[in-house]
Amino acid sequence: MVRLTPPSGANPAAELAALRARHAADLDPYSTVERLPTESELAEALDRGGPALLAESAAGTTLGYGIVRGWTEDDGTELRLLDVWAPPGATRTDIEAALFRALETAIRETAIREGPSPRLVLGANARADEPDRLDLLTGLGYRSTFTMVELELAGRTAPVPRPEGVTLRTADSSDAPAVTALLRRIWAGRAYFTSPEPADVRRWLQESGPDLYLIAEDGSGPIGLAAGLADGTGPVVDDLGVVPAARGRGVGAALLSELLDRLARHSEGPVRLHTEAHDPTGALRLYRRAGFREVARHHRLRKP
Repeated sequence: MVRLTPPSGANPAAELAALRARHAADLDPYSTVERLPTESELAEALDRGGPALLAESAAGTTLGYGIVRGWTEDDGTELRLLDVWAPPGATRTDIEAALFRALETAIRETAIREGPSPRLVLGANARADEPDRLDLLTGLGYRSTFTMVELELAGRTAPVPRPEGVTLRTADSSDAPAVTALLRRIWAGRAYFTSPEPADVRRWLQESGPDLYLIAEDGSGPIGLAAGLADGTGPVVDDLGVVPAARGRGVGAALLSELLDRLARHSEGPVRLHTEAHDPTGALRLYRRAGFREVARHHRLRKP
């Protein structure tokens, strides 16, 4: 019998991190979409104050957990993402089903107390290689909204020349306001997007490494960017985008080529990234032309 209780104890995040670590083999260690959560990441999620539950056995052993994370997208959608996990095994689906249902009830009760919102939407994630989880979510009323494709590049690519009149430079933390404005131009009108604040962008610039955040400029100013990470899990293309007016000129290809060269100087191994499967800006086509191959798909589901 499974018992659902709010997290308690001196350090529930450490307990959950240890539980996930014991089942690390269930995850791709190089994934850019679904990595093993750290204790600090779990602690931050728990500290945000959203509904959170532990699934425990009658003996008090933790069998899984569910945490609700929330944010508002640029179109006004108030998303409540249900981050539910239980280890692989015969009882996984039953544990996750109980957690999903209990968290949904908690969200509805909060909405009743605080007043209903017509833009409130529930969200959940599932890998394409998790048919049981997809079936569970579909049975609970979730529907696939979009899919992220994870790609990998093994080896080097041929250099790509920069378009005439375009320069590439390294960004630093002082560029945070300009990069924030650039990201909003790149993503303007796109669904499922939440505009970052300058403080968030400043942190990204600091985390990207000394020369792994690039800005493309022409006579009109900044027109594109590319960001990379070179941590212990291997090189990653973390972001790449070009403003609509400058697309089709080879700016994205030049940014990607330069970033890949820089990543190779910082980290060995295949390069990973992820992008939208429906390819609204042509990024997926760009990556495939550069030699990236698909290694995984991650579904994003929603429920009114």
